[in-house]
Formats: sequence, structure tokens, C-alpha cells
Amino acid sequence: MWGWLYHTLIVPADAWLGHFRLYVWLIGVIARFLNLGGLRIEMGEGLPFDTFKKRLHTADHLKRVAVRNTMRRTAATNCELILEDISGPLASRCPVKIKMNFSINAGGRELIPLAEFDERLDKTRPALSKPGLILVHFPINPLSDGKSYLDAGSYELSLLATSANTALTRVKCRLWLEDGFLKLHKL
Repeated sequence: MWGWLYHTLIVPADAWLGHFRLYVWLIGVIARFLNLGGLRIEMGEGLPFDTFKKRLHTADHLKRVAVRNTMRRTAATNCELILEDISGPLASRCPVKIKMNFSINAGGRELIPLAEFDERLDKTRPALSKPGLILVHFPINPLSDGKSYLDAGSYELSLLATSANTALTRVKCRLWLEDGFLKLHKL
């Protein structure tokens, strides 16, 4: 008696749901093939993130971050790296543009200097009695010569990468001095 209802309503709806699942799967395959990605902020230890300029008793340690374009076929244009937030007394000066108006080729990356510190050559040498200032490569606290410095200490940073044709990406990280050596790690 109710068979007509089953064949007129339930079977077509079930077939429609199967087609819908097929379309969702197909769109996922196409998206993975085209790699509809965006920007990614990377940081790490060693080259290319750490560079050193050695002097007689110390070395200038430069920490860099990389902004990577994860799209396979499209360049990211009009990119910006922004310090969105920083812990400590300079938080009211954010946001600060670290680098702007640059492009990244498909699959490429841009290395951007973030902070620099004059540290001893190795751990066998005695540490300085009072650590110096951290030179930062963004205008958060500029002096008359245009350079910005942070007091030796620990800072939590929120970095934001944007471009004209990708979604934005955020990363939280910590910048600090450990036993007289500059460190930068994701949180």
C-alpha cells in the first residue's frame, strides 16, 4: 500500500544524495589538484632562518621568518607581513608593518629579517654581565637613526601575512634571549 510513496519520494532523494556526495568528492579532488592554498609563515633553526656575522669576540645573530606561497600555479601579489601584537609596554604601538608590497612566486618564499642580537661566539665564553638590546627590523620604537630596539627579555608576537589574492594567515611566536642567545619559536 505504501510502496508508491517509497518509490516516488525515498528512492529519488537517496539518488540525489548519492549525486551530491559525488559532486562534493569531485570538488575536493579538483581543489587538491589545483592546490588552492595561501600564505604560510615559517620559522626555524639554522639556515636560512639564522645568519651570523662573526667578529672577534661576538657575532651578530639575525633571525628571519619566511612567508611561503603554497599555491602551485599563482603568484601571491601585494603581500604584507604585519606585527599584529606584541607583549609588553610597546603593545599600544601595534599593528606595525614589517614588510609590504612584495610578491611571491607560486611555491616560493620570501625571507624577511625580524630581529638581530649581538651574542657571544659560543657557550664556553663568559656571558655578558648585562645583555644588550635586541635590534628589530620593524619600526615599533624608532630612534633618531631609524632603528628600533627592544630591551633584553621575552616577547610574545602575533604575526599576520596577507596578500591581494590569498587568505590571511596568523602565527603566534615567542622572541627571547636564553643565556645570551637570541631565540624565536612558534607557540
